Amino acid sequence: MRLRSDVQFLIRKYEFNPLLTSKAKKLSDFLSEIKKGSKRFRQIMSGRGSKSYRDFSLDSVWPIRTLYEQLNLPIENQLVSIGLSIWKQPFLDLDFRQYAFKFAQGLIHGNTVVSHFADVDRKCTFCKIVSKSNFITENDREPTDQEWELMINAIQDENRPHILWDCAVVQQCIKNVFNALWGTREVEKQEFFIGKLASSNELSLLFQISNMLIRHKIWNYKLAGILPKYGVIANTVEDVLGRICTKPDWRGFLPRLRLLITA
Repeated sequence: MRLRSDVQFLIRKYEFNPLLTSKAKKLSDFLSEIKKGSKRFRQIMSGRGSKSYRDFSLDSVWPIRTLYEQLNLPIENQLVSIGLSIWKQPFLDLDFRQYAFKFAQGLIHGNTVVSHFADVDRKCTFCKIVSKSNFITENDREPTDQEWELMINAIQDENRPHILWDCAVVQQCIKNVFNALWGTREVEKQEFFIGKLASSNELSLLFQISNMLIRHKIWNYKLAGILPKYGVIANTVEDVLGRICTKPDWRGFLPRLRLLITA
């Protein structure tokens, strides 16, 4: 659009002369890499010649910075950039890609934010289910309204860090899924959200796809108002990764992914 406006300005400024048409450069020639000076021109026209572009960092993107500040995690530009490309992969399910896009744009929120726009309380969905289930098991009856109100007050608010990681139900589910898939019992928070550098960007991307799938399935359980089933989640992740690794460009990545995670 900048190029179009500049061309229109030149057309208005200078009268069109048909006799000079044969001597003029075509736009494709002018922007070609083999033409002297065209690279600098393309950088300026696309904004890449500006200082703000050269010094660009994901810290300057408000939704990303806010998300990782809330999670108390550093932003590693290369790994976070790889994770941002998940929603662009055409071989992934559309609903999952939409979740990945919303996650990158800071649009995945817990009840703390949703309560401002809907008739929903601020408390954690999973923690409420566990608290009520434990009460029924211990007392063999449903809690009264007064007892339930006291229980609700003791439950933590469902802000983004809580529902994505801090919730005990979420953490246990993630550990169980990792154990079922890879045989690991401990999950590093930074690796789960940011990923790990691998021998190729594709391998790093596959690891982040796996982790995003886990978050997506847990989020769907939260929306349904039921506790997540780690066996179902593990089977889903295994199925999706298996289908991805049957593609020609991704064959042989699954064993390498296992080595990356267990290293």
